[in-house]
Amino acid sequence: MSKFALALGGGGARGMAYIGIFRVFEEAGIRPDVLVGTSIGALAACMWSHYGDWRRVREKSVEFLQNRRFRKYGAGLGLEMKDARPGFLRKCGIWARRLAHAPRFFLRGGLFSPEGLRAAVAEALPDVRLEELAVEVAVVTLDLVSGREVVLQNGSARDACAASANLAGFFPPVRDGERLLVDCSSVASIPVAAARSLGADKVAAVDIRSPIPDVDRRSIKSALNAVLRLGVIASDRANASQLAAADVVIRPDVGDVFWSDFRDMERLEAEGERAAREALPAIRQALGE
Repeated sequence: MSKFALALGGGGARGMAYIGIFRVFEEAGIRPDVLVGTSIGALAACMWSHYGDWRRVREKSVEFLQNRRFRKYGAGLGLEMKDARPGFLRKCGIWARRLAHAPRFFLRGGLFSPEGLRAAVAEALPDVRLEELAVEVAVVTLDLVSGREVVLQNGSARDACAASANLAGFFPPVRDGERLLVDCSSVASIPVAAARSLGADKVAAVDIRSPIPDVDRRSIKSALNAVLRLGVIASDRANASQLAAADVVIRPDVGDVFWSDFRDMERLEAEGERAAREALPAIRQALGE
């Protein structure tokens, strides 16, 4: 029996495009057998499976972004909100807060407390278990100890989403027995391989990555510049390999949106809808319809 998976990758604010994709799938009568997500894709997958309607996902996303707790938390991280006014003084304030946290980067597990991240996830998703969700969901994260992907399908959906969105360096790794779990976006932002490992013979993947930025040769002046650039290239190559293994790739044109810029949810949602409608014929063909 055929098993159809929808693979949702990381991308922060760009993940708002998933709402438009869910809308198109529902209107077309297409329901994946399994949703596989990492980072914001994991949260989107759990929300869609739990609420069962793209409108409810949108409603909860709006509440989530407007919530006082999230906005206070986001301000500490330097996230851009809908009504933000990014002037010079505000930007100075953001960087001042970031620099104030810098010692934690070297002396502790991360720049920020994980409690803020967990509280933010709790605003969007009730305390449900992965195995109890209406549609099968697999949350993909990375174990720093073994260096392997970890696919979570049981236990708290909130805990799984928080682990999958746990950016190494920003937050301390999540302890899970002998494992230290972090966001795996840097090595596999789009979890196609994980979907295949779950028995999916048809996979539609959503690519909301930003393209590798062009740089001038003269801008790579230091060893740190070179190492950071190498990391970006390695991540892009790994994700290109994942996409090559998908049957269909849905590509919303959102690569110009920075991962922390939540100011234009409507545009992101509309672009997800456009890209999904464009991909519908290929999806139906892959499913043999």
